Amino acid sequence: DAARAGELAIAVRRVLRSDLDAHAKQHDSGASPAVPGSRSRNSAASSSSTQLSNFPADVCALPPSRQLTALLRCCQNGDGQGVELWLKIGADANHADHDPRERRTPLMACATRGDRHLCKILLATGRCEVDARDATGATALCRAALAAARSRTVPVNAASARDVATLLLEHGADPLKRDHKDRSPLSIAAADARDVQLVDRMMSTTLGSLYRRDYDAAGLAQ
Repeated sequence: DAARAGELAIAVRRVLRSDLDAHAKQHDSGASPAVPGSRSRNSAASSSSTQLSNFPADVCALPPSRQLTALLRCCQNGDGQGVELWLKIGADANHADHDPRERRTPLMACATRGDRHLCKILLATGRCEVDARDATGATALCRAALAAARSRTVPVNAASARDVATLLLEHGADPLKRDHKDRSPLSIAAADARDVQLVDRMMSTTLGSLYRRDYDAAGLAQ
């Protein structure tokens, strides 16, 4: 599974690192005289260095036929251990799937599931594009609002979606950013989810942003 793949990736990376360290020590000691073929060995070391620097991205980006990266698969399945492992070795937190109808990022997958814990892990990296759009123009916040709409008759799930939306708002998500159907997270929360609490939180964020904008425009900011 993805978690075991992450452990394997760390192990392979450790081997590559030790191999490069050995090359560096040999070079620093000056013990090895120049001999025929040394250039090719240096080229190999350089190649290994390049492979190491690209290693996490190469491992995370599975073939298009698989569509999902390892990190995204972990997010979709709620695999917290796998998410932490892949982020640790440098997985791209914004790498969307290869399905032209979806183009989901890991954050969007977690928002769709109403998984606040995994959203928090992703956002804590500081590498997430909170308002990235999928193939339909929807953001993670838009997906959270849609999840709340789908869960109207299941209070526990609706509360989870609301918590995710609140977390995204705290990290700067825009409740007015519209998808290709001209729907914003705020309009979905009001018309589809009919979630008064969620609407209130989005409105507070929106009004706060407008107030700060007008405040700055008036030259009153310190």
